[in-house]
Amino acid sequence: MPDQPAVPSVPRFVDRHIGPDAQAVDTLLSTIGVASLDELAATALPAGILDPLTSSGVAPGLEHLPPAASEDEALTELRALADSN
Repeated sequence: MPDQPAVPSVPRFVDRHIGPDAQAVDTLLSTIGVASLDELAATALPAGILDPLTSSGVAPGLEHLPPAASEDEALTELRALADSN
């Protein structure tokens, strides 16, 4: 009997995520009558809860965050934290 992993291999998170493609976003925007997701957010959300953006396009302070971890990196870190409990 060949060795099999206890848990079957799963694709990366990005491959499992089902989100809208560009055509679906365009259809959504044209249906509700706005030109962009930014315009949709500005129309739908109160200005008082929106963060201003820096020249790099992120909210102030967020440009100093480290790069996002991959799913595998995040799971490894979470396992290490759980093991330390």
